[in-house]
Amino acid sequence: MTATPLPLPRRSDSPRPEAFPSLEIDREQRRIEALLKTLRRQVSEDIREDRIEAPLLPSVAVELMRLTATTEFQLRDVVGVIERDQFITAKVLKTANSAFFAGTREVTSLREAVQRLGVVNVRDIVLAISFRSAILRDQRYKDVMTHLWEHALMCANVTRQIAKIKRLPMDEAFLGGLLHDIGKPTLVISLMNIEKALRERAGIQFEPGDYFQVVFDEFHEQVGALVASSWRLPSVCRRAIEYHHRPSEDAEHNPLVAAVHVADRLCYALDEESQGLTSPAEFFEEIVKVAAAAGLAVSAPEVDMLMRDAKEAHDKALAAFA
Repeated sequence: MTATPLPLPRRSDSPRPEAFPSLEIDREQRRIEALLKTLRRQVSEDIREDRIEAPLLPSVAVELMRLTATTEFQLRDVVGVIERDQFITAKVLKTANSAFFAGTREVTSLREAVQRLGVVNVRDIVLAISFRSAILRDQRYKDVMTHLWEHALMCANVTRQIAKIKRLPMDEAFLGGLLHDIGKPTLVISLMNIEKALRERAGIQFEPGDYFQVVFDEFHEQVGALVASSWRLPSVCRRAIEYHHRPSEDAEHNPLVAAVHVADRLCYALDEESQGLTSPAEFFEEIVKVAAAAGLAVSAPEVDMLMRDAKEAHDKALAAFA
């Protein structure tokens, strides 16, 4: 009996990709690794060639930073700079009258706001308003930028509270905490630009949001330091931005750098606790250890006070700067 030959497989009978899931996974993994290598190389090159685009600040904020960096100015000079921008003027008055900066009576003029709050506080308000507007301008990654803004604002409040409790210089505490992660929104903009360039030049398409965290972890302190220089921030703020994850590497060992480091970790720990990922005992123990490692002695009762104050101050600050 002659055997019937087996039919040759038709195209539709050929093995489908899903029949070999491990091959597909390996291929995707190689694609991701190659893309990450490209992104790292491109970001490094942009940093080296000074092509990183800092978020744009209003001219009023830039001039106010330059003015208050000197000692040769009067109250009327500060008022004169701010009142040239009606939007920022209105926001400063609204914030000055909020529960966050509550006084005994309502402030009705910019001059009154500067007199009551002081030049440093008003400068911080203008920078916070400008920072929020700059990073929330693009709607594509609004959720990411909003999260970065809210973390920055909470870190600013906690840094200021640490400075108050530990009797550290207060002038740059809020600003250092507010802008410690400025490298992250800057990198969001950079990755969007890189994605556009790769798509147009080489047909490479990817979702930038999938790679934010990897790029943040590697570059945000370095990029943040570049933005700080571009914005002419005070020297201690630049150091807090550059070394907030590595306070021991700050050659000046400035206590504000340590305070921003502790505030940053405390804010993340608060978030973990709210999700049930950290118990109160673990929370206190970790923050005390983090502070000690950064050269800042913070006790468990002080951590408890910071935690309670942080939540209340954050709600007020969000409303003030909305």
